[in-house]
Amino acid sequence: MMDLLNNPAFQGGVAPFLVALVCALLLSRLGWFWSGLAMMAGYFTTIALTIGFTLAPLTSMRKIIVIAFVATVIGVLRDALASRVQWLSWVVAAFGAFAVLWVIWVVVDRTPGMDGVLLGLGGVAYGAWMAYMYDHLREHREQVAVAASTGGLTTGLAALFGASALLGQMGIGLGMAALASLVSFAGLRRGHAGAVMAVPAGVMIGVIGFASVVYAKLPWYCLPMLALVPLFGRMHPPQSWPTWVQTLVWLAITSAPGLVAVYLTWSAAGPVPI
Repeated sequence: MMDLLNNPAFQGGVAPFLVALVCALLLSRLGWFWSGLAMMAGYFTTIALTIGFTLAPLTSMRKIIVIAFVATVIGVLRDALASRVQWLSWVVAAFGAFAVLWVIWVVVDRTPGMDGVLLGLGGVAYGAWMAYMYDHLREHREQVAVAASTGGLTTGLAALFGASALLGQMGIGLGMAALASLVSFAGLRRGHAGAVMAVPAGVMIGVIGFASVVYAKLPWYCLPMLALVPLFGRMHPPQSWPTWVQTLVWLAITSAPGLVAVYLTWSAAGPVPI
């Protein structure tokens, strides 16, 4: 059993998928957007099996755990207050920017001159973009689940090729959990995603992607490709098409730029270090 729990493929693939699938099926019975929490349940399973929830010392990787919890809470509040507060998208974007800057601050602080400024501004811009764009998918459960799965998986694979096994597992675990939610939607008419899924997905994918540039060997020019994933997720196939066909089209469209990023990383960094 311990060999299974310590297997990276189980930690970042099988476990988050199964946990998220079970949670999605159970939470869908509660109505509202609670089934959107299934993705983060799967993601936290990966965290539990890899680095755990101990926050001391508060390293950059452990800051990501704190960010994941806060992003989930913001997602719940975003759904609860959506009809009464119109500027919450900007709050989500601001948190995405802060999250990336907080994780990379150690490096930014030690980078002298304009290089440090540009690094910090780049992180802020990327984090804000990803959080804002994923948030705008929140009203369409298939779209946000597709973008979260392809964005998470391709960001995780790129991080893995960029020589960061932990960041790779985090991204892949998030993507597999989102994929499980997408599978559950196929059999559930009342399941929803909402900002409960969209906000943590955008924030975490942004953090993992930029952290992979700073702490691993992910080339910076892969980030624009990954940034296109939520943008492509907003494309609408003809509404007359069956939902499953639309979902396959979204999977193909959103996977394309992410796979380009994976290929560019592989070309620059070489095979996965084992």
